[in-house]
Amino acid sequence: MLLKVVKALVAAVGLSLALMGPLVGMAIVVFALASPQQAPLLESALMGVSFATLGLGLGGPLAWQGIRALQGYPSAPFRPPRAWLLGLFFILAIILGQGFLSLKLAPWLTLPPFHVMAIAIPPACILAYVGRRLALAGVRWRDVILQGASGAFLSTTAAFILEGALGLSLALAVVVIVALTPSGRAEIEALIAHLRDPLWMANTENVYDLLLRPGVALPVALMVVAVVPLIEELLKPLGVVLLSYRRPTRAQVWLGGLACGAGFALAEGLLNTATSADAWGLVVLVRTGASLMHCLGSGLMALGWQRLLVERRPWKLIGAFAASVTVHALWNLTAVSIVGVGLTATNPDADGLLIALGGLGIVGLLSFLVVLTVGMACGLVWLTHRLERGLRDGLRTPSAGTASSLQPGG
Repeated sequence: MLLKVVKALVAAVGLSLALMGPLVGMAIVVFALASPQQAPLLESALMGVSFATLGLGLGGPLAWQGIRALQGYPSAPFRPPRAWLLGLFFILAIILGQGFLSLKLAPWLTLPPFHVMAIAIPPACILAYVGRRLALAGVRWRDVILQGASGAFLSTTAAFILEGALGLSLALAVVVIVALTPSGRAEIEALIAHLRDPLWMANTENVYDLLLRPGVALPVALMVVAVVPLIEELLKPLGVVLLSYRRPTRAQVWLGGLACGAGFALAEGLLNTATSADAWGLVVLVRTGASLMHCLGSGLMALGWQRLLVERRPWKLIGAFAASVTVHALWNLTAVSIVGVGLTATNPDADGLLIALGGLGIVGLLSFLVVLTVGMACGLVWLTHRLERGLRDGLRTPSAGTASSLQPGG
């Protein structure tokens, strides 16, 4: 009876998301068109399409699988298309999207479909590659959709709430510390007055000065580099933990963790890049590495949780947490450094030498991101091949325990 209630709840949540996503997206676009203050139409269109995509793209399949499960229909084995084929569509989306944007061919109308493709295909490629390599694990489409939706909606919502609460606490702590300094209260009052002035905020020099202040830059860096990785890596594989009662195999856990990370990367990528249309091509390319980072970290954490819950080995979970947080922190630190160097080099007071050094710094940081991305890809491939080899060895030397481990987890 409880299982039927859960299936009905999944179907209801999926239907709600499938309806709400397009409605929210339409509301954003309509508000931008009707706004007397001329809200940026391109960014609003990207945001609206992103909400609609999340609602229909994940909520719709979630509702369908919930209804089919209620009716007692089994799910088909997870047999995704080949990763290289998806990669071709990704390249095409980058070329066409940037082309429409550069030529200014009604980008608010032409760019959003390619924006969705450019953000969604990289995590889909990861799932396609691993899913085909681990076909013997017995993972079903229903499992992948459920885990992807949990990463996109459950994990992101929990992370947003925790990060917001801790970010607010950190901001209040900074305000209190500044207020205790001799001229701190006057500075805070002046800053509040500036933030309320649209003309002051419209001046890029004022924004540069604000972001580069130690009282602002240091808390933001601490939040992005330390707090966010700790929270997100802990929460991303929530779906795998909730379904651990099925006693899934290690290969199933790995693919389920990757699906959670893919859903998380999809939601974060669609919503976070919607306001970066000016550097769209570069941003979506960098998001490719971020998607890999989220998938790898979630997969590692899923394996760590499996070792704790099934094998009672807490040190494996601690090791997985340390590895995933380290990679995430390195990625965020590099991204924040790129922004900081860019702001410093483009400051109106910057001289030619500072601009040149800033350009070299950005090239070096981007190169490090490429190296980090290659390292993450190698780690993902190595772990996948190791699990695949274990599945094939199990087939060559069947036993009662091995045969049962190849069955779908529930």
